[in-house]
Amino acid sequence: MSSTVTRYLRLFVGEATEHAEAMGVLWPRVTGPGFQAEAVDDLFRHAHSIKGMAASMGFEEVVGLSRAVEQLLGELRDQRASLPEGADAVLFRASDLLLEMIRGRGTGVDTGAAARLPEVLAEVAGLVPARALPSGPVPPAVAEDDLEEALKERLRMVRVSTDTLDGILDTAGELLLGVARLREIGKTLGRAERSQLEEGIARLHGGVRELHGQVVKARLTPLSVITDRLPGHVRELARRTGREVDLHVAGAQLELDRAIVDGLADMLLHLLRNCVDHGLEPAPERAAIGKPRAGQVTVHASRDQDQLVLEVSDDGRGFDLEGLRLAAVKAGKMDLRAALALTEREVLSLASLPGISTAAEVTDISGRGIGLDAVKAAAEALGGTFTIQSEQGLGSRFRVAVPLAVALIQVLLAEVSGEVVALPMSRIVGAVELAPGHRTDGVDHVLGFAPLHSLSLLLGWSGGQPQRGLALICQLGEGLVALQIDRLVGQHEAVVKPVSPPLDRLAGVSAVTLLGSGQPVFILDVPRLLAA
Repeated sequence: MSSTVTRYLRLFVGEATEHAEAMGVLWPRVTGPGFQAEAVDDLFRHAHSIKGMAASMGFEEVVGLSRAVEQLLGELRDQRASLPEGADAVLFRASDLLLEMIRGRGTGVDTGAAARLPEVLAEVAGLVPARALPSGPVPPAVAEDDLEEALKERLRMVRVSTDTLDGILDTAGELLLGVARLREIGKTLGRAERSQLEEGIARLHGGVRELHGQVVKARLTPLSVITDRLPGHVRELARRTGREVDLHVAGAQLELDRAIVDGLADMLLHLLRNCVDHGLEPAPERAAIGKPRAGQVTVHASRDQDQLVLEVSDDGRGFDLEGLRLAAVKAGKMDLRAALALTEREVLSLASLPGISTAAEVTDISGRGIGLDAVKAAAEALGGTFTIQSEQGLGSRFRVAVPLAVALIQVLLAEVSGEVVALPMSRIVGAVELAPGHRTDGVDHVLGFAPLHSLSLLLGWSGGQPQRGLALICQLGEGLVALQIDRLVGQHEAVVKPVSPPLDRLAGVSAVTLLGSGQPVFILDVPRLLAA
């Protein structure tokens, strides 16, 4: 490997990966009735760029596949006609293999991509509507010196791994905790010394907050990074299952922390497989019962205060509740009497247990009872929730709610049974002072507008009911809920830290933060706490 190749390998992988991922997004626009001529030009540019860079680096297998795709696009551009049905599946396989070969060059790991290359090349060649693809070696698109000059220009943009950003974010968080500790120490000093110290602390705090905010901003990624590829996956699922599917995506412009986006990718694929393979009826069956032949699948993302809410729904047959009960009994999860006693909501929750499936047969797409279980586990690993709604004959709706992963939030500190807990300020809409001696053993009503819960009882803490206290009014979806506490401690800028096992099993605890005194405090997730 030449010195230039060694020097610029990482940059090549980054640039080529971006081009290959962009191609995966554009393929659905050049197949079928939705043909877009301008997308062909964009695809051609991406394929040509990959071919030129790979040729300059001497990566012949990447050159071969990108050249084949470029030739196909050239023919397509000349004829201004869409590719035949099923072509998108071939093109997605080509894009995936191209990505695998590019990343393999970066890691040096042999994934067996070269062995699959002839088959994919033959599939791409079969799509060319005119002459056959040329063969033989391809000369470098640019000389090595030209490559070095071109890549030097790209060095102005620095690529930073998410691990590096994680490290900077953690460091900024520790600095903020250090600032809080200095403030606590300053309270023990005299007025003159404290004034000077506070001035310096204020400047330090402002700088660290700015650093923290810039790192958080650098980690933001639009949800479209994963939703743009969904149409192609749905088309492939529809082809393999014999369904007709229309996919609608809304809210893809939302920007989230990269870790959340990565966590949502597999969830979405599992949910789409469930909708297409289990939920939607075959087109003839839909037509016979008065439904449109094409099933409707909707992916909707929205922001609810400090959470991302992702809903995936279909207009299919809905869940078979009795089938779920029987599946749970057959899987040994419960006996028949217990299954029959479950409410509708509890029955639907069975679908997210491992090994539970109502599918008549197991396929390579679904039916093994692991899809929804994986979604639930992934959502909870991100500190979120997963729920299912369904109506027989009308369809199902899957709802994933996860934190936006903001590493620095404003919280309200409250004392409950002698312990201090934190609640996100974004959920607090007000507070009500309770009458002396007010007690609640579960749920009653405060001022007639919100159900009142004892936070101490919800947390399962001993210490009895407060004889006098406050009720914090919290926003919960479209409604309100009141949480009874002993007293308010104050507002705090919390550096969010994940909860380590086994404390992560505590219902309603989303994270932990440290006060300036060094005291750890749990940050509560109100919806999960009430759900538990």
